[in-house]
Amino acid sequence: MKGKKTKLTLCAMILTVVLILVLGGCSGSGSSGTSAPASSSAQAPAPKVLKFAMTNAPDTFIARVVSNFAAIANKNGNGSLDVQVFPASQLGDQRDYIEGLKMGTLEMCLIATGALEGFEPRFIIFSLPFVFESASHMHRFYESEISQKVLEDFRTQQGIRHVGIVDEGMRQVWTSNIEIKTLADFQKLTIRVPEVPLYVNMFKALKANPTPMALGDVYMGVQTGVINAFENGVDNFVANKLDEVLKISNSTNHTGVICSILLAEKVFESLSPEQQKVIIDAGKEATDKGITEFEASQENLYASLQNKGVKRIKLSDDTMTQIRSTLQEVVRDQLKGMYDYDELVKAILSLR
Repeated sequence: MKGKKTKLTLCAMILTVVLILVLGGCSGSGSSGTSAPASSSAQAPAPKVLKFAMTNAPDTFIARVVSNFAAIANKNGNGSLDVQVFPASQLGDQRDYIEGLKMGTLEMCLIATGALEGFEPRFIIFSLPFVFESASHMHRFYESEISQKVLEDFRTQQGIRHVGIVDEGMRQVWTSNIEIKTLADFQKLTIRVPEVPLYVNMFKALKANPTPMALGDVYMGVQTGVINAFENGVDNFVANKLDEVLKISNSTNHTGVICSILLAEKVFESLSPEQQKVIIDAGKEATDKGITEFEASQENLYASLQNKGVKRIKLSDDTMTQIRSTLQEVVRDQLKGMYDYDELVKAILSLR
């Protein structure tokens, strides 16, 4: 009897183990059946693609700064961001970029602040002639309360966020053989200018003969005697090989050019807080590194030009004061209805 009970108990235990294994197997089979979707849903989502448009050629300093921004953002985004740079006007011109940001067909772009005046006239404050003494002076003003107010209003009113800057440096007057030492020397210039009212009116006020002309036509224009002067930064001067026909660099620093890294605000709001921080931090890092490297690259370019026989002329303080005085009415007219001329210039000069 006792042996029977033992056998029955043993059988019961075996049956129980079998049932557990069977049920466990069924349970495991069910888990496996639902595990595929779970594994699929756990996969990292596709990265957020941010198309970044610019007009600059890929082998320029400016393009390298933008590429650095993209590399930083993509790396620190840990696969969640894919900033794709489209240089050399592949996606249109600067006006196309702004329209694209507003319409949602483009995420990011690089635009010179002067080109933004058609959308926000107060961007003219970054192009005021003969007020900024250097690129670093412009950088300090760009960080000022006056500038930040313009950038914030642009964000809230146009839906476009400023992320960082890329410096194109101060513009100089390059001549074939004329050294600018006095205000009267401007009368000797037939100078190529961009087709921008501020530049045309500025050189007219200085009694020069401003001549709007495509950048690509400048070399031939000098060779044929149509113009004898050119105004622009050293990068464009070197890139267009103008040192072969223009041998005097007059350090007028008449205006600077800063380009803004812009992002559609709707796109920014669609990003996660982590992605937003990555973009903001990448903008700051690329800006800081770009400014440091740009200042060094400028001096290297000037040194190279000196070795090629290009003479650099520094205007005296008295001449610069006379120039500013002559241009007051031009600048006052440009600022009308936006800023008080005296207060704005005083604020800018205080940051020297």
